[in-house]
Amino acid sequence: MEFKFSSDMLFSDTGIPDVFICEKLPSLPSECVKVYVYCLFLGKSNKAAKLEEVAEKLGFSTDTLNAALVTLENEELLIRTPS
Repeated sequence: MEFKFSSDMLFSDTGIPDVFICEKLPSLPSECVKVYVYCLFLGKSNKAAKLEEVAEKLGFSTDTLNAALVTLENEELLIRTPS
């Protein structure tokens, strides 16, 4: 199966490191993958977001979001800083 995107679409790219895909992706829960990709998106734009906003955007409870963030921190994939 091949996916092609229209060249006239005005979307920027969010890069995902190959090491994440090869070494982390297979063992992470799906919630963590969603949070990681969304955090990459926010980080590349230097955007700040409240936990409640991120949870709502991803369709998670704040508890689910916090659990995913803790897992990603433990995997050394992100560092949370105070806002």
